[in-house]
Amino acid sequence: MSWLETIRRKIRHRHDQKGATPPPFPTMSTFFGIAAVMIVIWLLASGLPHLLSAYDRSAPSNNIDTGATK
Repeated sequence: MSWLETIRRKIRHRHDQKGATPPPFPTMSTFFGIAAVMIVIWLLASGLPHLLSAYDRSAPSNNIDTGATK
């Protein structure tokens, strides 16, 4: 039996009881959501726009004369 099924059974038993308290507010999905937002903010702050805009710039040309023109 997986741990998820065990958690679901415990939650079902709580709903069967009268006056049972709901699960605590910071659930796993709350933590995953906060972690995802923090990763996105970290990527934006660390230079993700710089990495994306680097592809838009063309490479400098190397049309330098290497010898005398006369």
